[in-house]
Amino acid sequence: MVPRGERSSNAPDLLDNLQAWVEHNYDTRLLDSTLSFPLLQGLYEYGDPLAKKKFKEEIAKRFLSDNPVVSTYLAKEGFLDVFTNEEFWQIISMDLIH
Repeated sequence: MVPRGERSSNAPDLLDNLQAWVEHNYDTRLLDSTLSFPLLQGLYEYGDPLAKKKFKEEIAKRFLSDNPVVSTYLAKEGFLDVFTNEEFWQIISMDLIH
């Protein structure tokens, strides 16, 4: 990793944002969703333990959102397959409580 202030890149803001994203445990609010979600998915597929947890949390949060288009997309594209049956029913139960 190149220390701050020694970068020759034309995109220091992106590098700073990525570094902050990592330092804050892949907080998807710190990056645009079109960047954070695919990055998180890639890290999940690579086997990163924190990414596995965060990716599932993001899918659950988006699935339970009030946006049926997003929920349908996640279901159709197989994103719900990351959950065990037990995890999925826990998510559904949480939604029914709220």
